[in-house]
Amino acid sequence: MSDIYPTLCDLLGLEKPTTVEGKSLAPCFEDPATQIRKRLHFAYRGVQRAVKREGMKLIEYVVEGKRATQLFDLAVDPFEVNNLANDPEKADILAALRAELREWRTDFNDTRVIGDRFWGDFDSDEQLGIWRPGGHVHE
Repeated sequence: MSDIYPTLCDLLGLEKPTTVEGKSLAPCFEDPATQIRKRLHFAYRGVQRAVKREGMKLIEYVVEGKRATQLFDLAVDPFEVNNLANDPEKADILAALRAELREWRTDFNDTRVIGDRFWGDFDSDEQLGIWRPGGHVHE
């Protein structure tokens, strides 16, 4: 959503205000392979934060005080069926993506009421669960 206004400015030949954080998607209209960002961040209320980078997607949930993690390799699993969060071979990727989420929290000041609800439980030392289809957390 933050990219709509800069895209419209670009298409209409208007200067984008310096206070606008989004990026223009107009170059994608000429070349769909154009990459505007190296990563995408997602948030849903006080229960979910996610980051997608280089074909990997990390989704962190905090539901009723319990944490759950999903990690997907979108190149081989575009429908996000095979959760790799507990795969020891993916531990470095998981750690790097979690670090990016924490960096994003700081960069975008995701610490307001809803953000605090998520991050307060996310930063706790509780055992992580695995998010299963149907929304159940299994330890």
